[in-house]
Amino acid sequence: MAIYYNYTQTIFGTQSAVNGSGFTYNVAPPRGAIWSYSGSTTSHVVREEDDNAINYNGDPTNETVSPSQVIGQPGQQTTNIGGTERHAIMDYVFEVSDGTNVYQIGVVDVDLNNDADLNDAGEDGYYLVFIGDVPPPDTPLRSLGIDSNSDAYSHASVGGVLVCFAAGTLIETHMGQTAVERLKAGDLVMTRDAGLQKIRWIGSRTVSAAALVADPKLYPIRIKAGALGNDTPSRDLLVSPQHRVLVRSKIAQRMFGTNEVLAAAKQLLEAKGIDVATDISDVTYYHFTFDTHQIVTSNGAQTESLYLGPMAVQGISAEAREEIFSIFPQLRARSGFCAPDGARLLLNGRQARSLAARHVKNNKALVL
Repeated sequence: MAIYYNYTQTIFGTQSAVNGSGFTYNVAPPRGAIWSYSGSTTSHVVREEDDNAINYNGDPTNETVSPSQVIGQPGQQTTNIGGTERHAIMDYVFEVSDGTNVYQIGVVDVDLNNDADLNDAGEDGYYLVFIGDVPPPDTPLRSLGIDSNSDAYSHASVGGVLVCFAAGTLIETHMGQTAVERLKAGDLVMTRDAGLQKIRWIGSRTVSAAALVADPKLYPIRIKAGALGNDTPSRDLLVSPQHRVLVRSKIAQRMFGTNEVLAAAKQLLEAKGIDVATDISDVTYYHFTFDTHQIVTSNGAQTESLYLGPMAVQGISAEAREEIFSIFPQLRARSGFCAPDGARLLLNGRQARSLAARHVKNNKALVL
């Protein structure tokens, strides 16, 4: 069974420039060159056919895809573009600096025509991944040249995770509180904004103990009872790191012009009682979706349903994706930059971390 890694700090290579011009990324931007990018970050999803895979493959075979990693082989590693799986590798990592901060950027080559080489136009640097902090857009940054050119990069360093609940989470439904693993398509779940809504699709994924140890970014986030404030959640809540949680406060109002926002659980770790659950042996994640993005009640806390943005859809198995497309046919043809409305403002990582820090500094609960 394949596994999927979602990389949320991604831009297209075409969003960037070197010395004011487009750049091909078949080699790194030369040391001293001025690098910049414009626009917003997006995501890309890597499919690993081997469910024990822990690395983003590099380029040991010089711009060709290793035979064991081509489509149909046990080591297949691909990303989905336009509904088609395409070979992908992380070619190298280079660094840029504003004179104070240093930013790492991974160069992802994508085999757009699936001919098992990465030499064709537009394939080198199709994606660029920010590793760690995201540099500011529209800002001249000086290239420091190549930082690493490895045969493989651990997904843990820049890896993404699915947005989902851990098994055992109690979801508020028309039957009362129901364990998420007992839910099925067609069940009615109570939502914050639209009352009872029918589950249109539900899926799950089990992450083994070995996979968690190999890729610690897959460990769930534990939000302890009461950690959000106002006795929320009512019992410990385990969610995947990227699962968004509702924050409601005057601080959010001052920072973002709205008192309710959605923030990824992993960005709230500065708050007391929110930690990485490294003590568990394995975890089964569940995710479900409605006709629209909704806020649901999980262990007494308000959290999101699966958000069907373009890249989130790619982070689901091909079989599940086809099932979702049959339910939501409009998703298949949707442009890569088009996304459905979120149930609330969706904070990026930096915004969410800043929000959490402000709450901690002012000793205020995340939910009033």
